Amino acid sequence: MRDLIAQHPHLLPQIVLVGFFAFGVLITLYVLTDRRRSHLRRMESLPLEDGGERREQRHG
Repeated sequence: MRDLIAQHPHLLPQIVLVGFFAFGVLITLYVLTDRRRSHLRRMESLPLEDGGERREQRHG
């Protein structure tokens, strides 16, 4: 491996760039694909408030 890098020093930055780009694409695909749709629908249907007593907040 050292001989290959010594003979072709421009190769390592290109390999790192391709790896970084591939990692970014994989993370983007992971975020954009929604595999938990039932969880998302359940969270969307929850009320914003639970209907309990509301405490007054004092400012200042």
